[in-house]
Amino acid sequence: MKDTLTLEPNLAPNTISFTNEKYNVEPFIKLCENGDIFVKGKLIENDIEVVDAMREFLTQQGFINK
Repeated sequence: MKDTLTLEPNLAPNTISFTNEKYNVEPFIKLCENGDIFVKGKLIENDIEVVDAMREFLTQQGFINK
């Protein structure tokens, strides 16, 4: 069975969330209207953390092979 991406119904307006319920109920990556980016609930301070998190998420979804 292939993993599915889901949208959170209770997100704040203008927020994008990437969630993989197989690994965690909390959003894996959350992009907020004010520019804040959270990875696994942690506020991100630099771009490389965002890139690394997106690579990990895409690998878990099967879009990138290790």
